[in-house]
Amino acid sequence: DIYIYYHTILKPEAIKDAMDAAPEGAETVTLNYDNTATVGWNGDEYTLPTSTGSQAFSTTMLDKTSSIVTAVSEIEYSIIINENRVPLNGGQPLALTDTLGEGKEGFLYRDDSVRLINMDNATVLTPGSSVTDSTYTITWAKGDTKGFTISVPDGQRLQLTYRVKPMSPIGTD
Repeated sequence: DIYIYYHTILKPEAIKDAMDAAPEGAETVTLNYDNTATVGWNGDEYTLPTSTGSQAFSTTMLDKTSSIVTAVSEIEYSIIINENRVPLNGGQPLALTDTLGEGKEGFLYRDDSVRLINMDNATVLTPGSSVTDSTYTITWAKGDTKGFTISVPDGQRLQLTYRVKPMSPIGTD
């Protein structure tokens, strides 16, 4: 017996093209695909039946969640960046800005808690003076440490985590 298995990988560029063509506000895009294969041996060639399918992708490029770390009275934020590895900026770094908004005046970022992980290979990226596949840059807002801009590699599936803490003990203000 001879077995032929089809394995389809949709290129991130195809996902980006579909997202660019989607109507504004669309939450998902669907890519349809056809797989064909030709096999040959002993000078003969055979075309196998076409396999078809489709795959839906979320158009959300950032997914932010938070949890309370009760042991140290802090809030930990986790942001999934570019789940589908789409080249969003032509291979140039992506600049993401985070600020503590309304109602969070009594909190500060813990700059020592920032961690950026490549979710495909579990590599921890390190801060650097420029952005590469293994480094990122971070600039803290001047004066009040109430915000930062982090520049990360384009086209990678990343997870950013960081914590904020209250400026005074809970229950004293």
